[in-house]
Amino acid sequence: MALTDPTDNSLAVYGTLLKPGEIYAYYFIPKRSVAIPLELLVPKRGSSSDMFPTLVLAHESTATAKSMKPPTMITQATDLDSPDPAGATENKTTPGGSFLRSLPDTLELSVFETRRGAREAFFEPFSLEYLYHGNEQDILLEEGVRYYLLVFEPRNYTGDYVIGLGDVEDFSDVSFVGLLKEVLFIKLGLYGGRSIPWGELIGLFIFMAGFIVGLGAVTVIDLHGFLGRTSPYWAETTIRAHKVTKPLIWIGFVLCFIGGYILYRDIGLSATAALQLIVAIPLVLNGAFLSFYISPRLLAREREGSAQELLPSSMQAKIALSFVLSFLGWWTEVFLLAYYLMVIR
Repeated sequence: MALTDPTDNSLAVYGTLLKPGEIYAYYFIPKRSVAIPLELLVPKRGSSSDMFPTLVLAHESTATAKSMKPPTMITQATDLDSPDPAGATENKTTPGGSFLRSLPDTLELSVFETRRGAREAFFEPFSLEYLYHGNEQDILLEEGVRYYLLVFEPRNYTGDYVIGLGDVEDFSDVSFVGLLKEVLFIKLGLYGGRSIPWGELIGLFIFMAGFIVGLGAVTVIDLHGFLGRTSPYWAETTIRAHKVTKPLIWIGFVLCFIGGYILYRDIGLSATAALQLIVAIPLVLNGAFLSFYISPRLLAREREGSAQELLPSSMQAKIALSFVLSFLGWWTEVFLLAYYLMVIR
């Protein structure tokens, strides 16, 4: 990927190592000889806590640099067919030392390894997020020489990174709309050629929508039922409210099953999907009990004009047990989804 001249204006290059063993390559040609700072940073996120990427600065020796064919190093380094450095995104060799040894001997290399261990973080006002500091160094650039920046993770971790290059801050040619667009793209992760897994995204969205609708309705009717144990007013309100919450709960069930199927379609019942299915079975049976046993009896009391009377203790006990099962089941499903997203996936 071609970069603009960092001696004219500083650069913040956002990228993502999506797969283990990937190596991303960039190149630039400075218009003047000058020393500029170079640093590889990592966003401060839980998913990036174990990511310590390495940055390699490569160029031909000064005597031969200007006559060098740009694709030579990239093609040999990554064993790609693409003659363009922009195509050098996926490494076919093992990252780390073996990768560096595969580079041509004519190249001059500067390797910037991120020190493992505790890292200092700072707030970056452009992207509005915290970044872990890397190994910042000043590099001396030669006018007209083509430089390559190679990013990889020696231990095959994946995640986002930011290359900070240069120290000239000139935003005179940057529009406010363009700046907002860049920040939006950064926040949404739409950089570095990242592809969006639309199937999983839509499945997760439908899954979460099911929880919002279903669990929201469960919470409302559970609270009404709790208040209606000793209050004639709330007993009548519960009977009326359940006419609305009952279909919403079933809509939530349907959305969860559709979203879960889409989200887990490639992994089947592995990971937490099997546990969620096990929890869902008694939830559905409990919902059927409330819909086809309790609900008709509540509606019958309303037709008979006894909606304001307290329910018999035997029915209250059944409803209370059912509500507890429903409440715990729904929240268990939410926890298992969160566990899948944060731990398993």
